[in-house]
Amino acid sequence: MNQFTAHGYEQPSMACITKEASVDVGKVYRFYDTKLALLRAMNDALEKRIRGANEHGLEKKRRLCSSVGPAMQRCVSPSRAT
Repeated sequence: MNQFTAHGYEQPSMACITKEASVDVGKVYRFYDTKLALLRAMNDALEKRIRGANEHGLEKKRRLCSSVGPAMQRCVSPSRAT
């Protein structure tokens, strides 16, 4: 991901990307036909991690509110959940 962040999409070659990740370029091409497919997979993985972290935080908030009492349940109502 550092190659894309530092140089954009067009400039880094698959060889540079895989070298930085210490992965053989041939192995990467077995799973991803193009650089765009690799970038999309990386983006999907990052998105899942972010979503998981958000869900974990929301669950912690729900547990905290439920331990405080039913009156506090509004702090995690679906209309206010972030």
